[in-house]
Parts: sequence; C-alpha cells; structure tokens
Amino acid sequence: DECCFYKLDEENNLSKIAKAEVIKDINSLKDEEEIDVDNLFHACDYLVSPINEVNKFLDNRYFLTTHQDFIKKSIFKNLDKKYFKIAGEAGTGKTLLLYDLAKELSLNYSVRIVSLDNLTSNIQKIDLYFENIVISNINDLENVKEDYLLIDDCQRLKVDEFKKIIFLNKKLVFFIDAKQVFTQTQISQRIDLLINKLNPLSFKLTNSIRINNELYYFTRAIFDLNYQMVSFNHQDIEVSYAATSNDLNRLLTYYDKSG
Repeated sequence: DECCFYKLDEENNLSKIAKAEVIKDINSLKDEEEIDVDNLFHACDYLVSPINEVNKFLDNRYFLTTHQDFIKKSIFKNLDKKYFKIAGEAGTGKTLLLYDLAKELSLNYSVRIVSLDNLTSNIQKIDLYFENIVISNINDLENVKEDYLLIDDCQRLKVDEFKKIIFLNKKLVFFIDAKQVFTQTQISQRIDLLINKLNPLSFKLTNSIRINNELYYFTRAIFDLNYQMVSFNHQDIEVSYAATSNDLNRLLTYYDKSG
C-alpha cells in the first residue's frame, strides 16, 4: 500500500530503505538458494480460530487472507442490501471471517451471532467482551433487537428455524457449507436453495488455508476418492474408527489423555 521498501536489521527492527539499495542487494547475490517458504512462515501463528484461540482474536493478533478481506470490504460497500451469503467448505476461514465481520459491524451497529451449537466458554467470553455483540443459540431468538444477524452453519437449519429468522425482518448474513450436512432431513431440506431464493449478495471462499500440507491433502483424498494423492508418508496421521457412541467416547478419552 505504501509503495516502499523495508529492511529488517539484526535487532529485528524495520526501517525504510531506498530502491537503489534493494537493486544493489539483488545484484550482489551470487548463488541461488532453494528455500521452503512453509518452513519460514507458520500460518497457524496468524490464521487463528476465534473459537479455539480466543485471546489472539480479542487482541487482534491475526490476519485475514486477501480473499477474506475482499469479501468483508464488499459487504461494507453494500450495507444497503438486506441479505448476504458466504459459502465455503471446511478450512476456508468462514468462522474467522464471521467473527471479524461481527466485530467490525459492531462499531456502528448492534450484532447478533446465531450458533447452531452449544455456546462454549470461549464463545461466551467473546459475547461478554463486545458491548454491541450478542451470541445466542438458535433456540434463543426471542426479543431480537439487533440490526444484523450472522448465522453460522446455515446448512443445518431446519425449515421452521429458517422461516423464524426471516420473519425477524433483520439484515442477515448467512455462512454456509452445503457439503457439511449430517442427516437425511438436512439433505432433503436444502436450506441453501431457500437462501438463494432471497437473492442475497453472495460470495464463496474457495481456497483452503493451508496450515499443514500433509493433513490438507490427506483430508482432500478422504472426501474425494478420485483426487490424485500427493506423495506424503503421512507419519503424523492416524485414522481411528468408532462403530458406536461408546467406542467414540473411549477414543476421545484415550486421545485426551494422550495429549
């Protein structure tokens, strides 16, 4: 944005330098060096989960990707519209964008985040931290006074819940992953089609934020058996199968104790 160069000195201080100095440094390079950028930049330090790393989120110690930032700016340019839809698969940064958008909107408007899950202690901490943000469960929509409602995981809404939200006559931002449906009812009701009938201003988060390349490609192959597997040894991945809820609880207990 500033159209200038910076130099990082031995004391980790940044200072502006002239273009001529940059050119001189580039010309002085003798040998090319192969550098694995992934070993230098640890994405998990900057691309945080507001749910799991609430303190980093509250302290603004995170970045949005270029695409996330573009979507947020586009929404703020179109606040005259009533409905917005942000679609994206797992790992594309929907949750961070949702909470960051709520935080920005709350500077000038009252905001309610609607969750389809039970509110964790971290979510309640965010709820208490911001004066103009209310976070509630889908079952707690009485006396809604907020200007904006941001609804997470909309694909899991029931039709009557969806209608109830519409009848509130508020500005709505739907966050949806149409592939993350778990029951036959969710599959058959196709809430994404009902949202589309509202003619919302729509965006799609397409690129997964790569925090672990090995896990990213393995997960893609698990969900798409036609996907060409990238060559990894997968030594950091373990697959467990639980046939019953009791087996699942035993697995969770085992992994919890294992750290």
